[in-house]
Order: sequence, then structure tokens, then C-alpha cells
Amino acid sequence: MKDELFRTSDIALAAYLSMKGYPILDVSFGGGNKATFQFEDEPERSKETLMFFNRQTQVEPIAFLNHVKSLKAMLKQ
Repeated sequence: MKDELFRTSDIALAAYLSMKGYPILDVSFGGGNKATFQFEDEPERSKETLMFFNRQTQVEPIAFLNHVKSLKAMLKQ
């Protein structure tokens, strides 16, 4: 495991990575309500991210939608 971190402001990607077992370490807020999710940058994370953006992943749609909603709710607290 690396000591480096991966950050994304893409809530869909954050939800996907979290569903795949990558724990969210921190959420920081920038200007204009922009949230950045922080993960440990594990070796397979880059591959998972590319698969997500290339639409080569499969997740259960309702579970994914619920996870995105949970993250949005977390941001409002």
C-alpha cells in the first residue's frame, strides 16, 4: 500500500470506489460547495478509475444510486 492519496470531486466516482471497498478517508470543502473525497491510493485504484470512466464496470444500480444519495446527505451535515 502506498502512502499517497487519491482525491476526487466526482461524487459518482467516489461512490463507486467506496462501493468497491476503498474507504473514504476524508472529505474537504473548497469554494462554491465543492467537496473533495480523499482515498488511499492503492495499486488497483487507478485501474478501477479507468474502468469506471470507460464504462467497463458493473454495480447494482439501486445500490449505486443509494450510495450517491448517502454521500450527498453526508455532505449536507
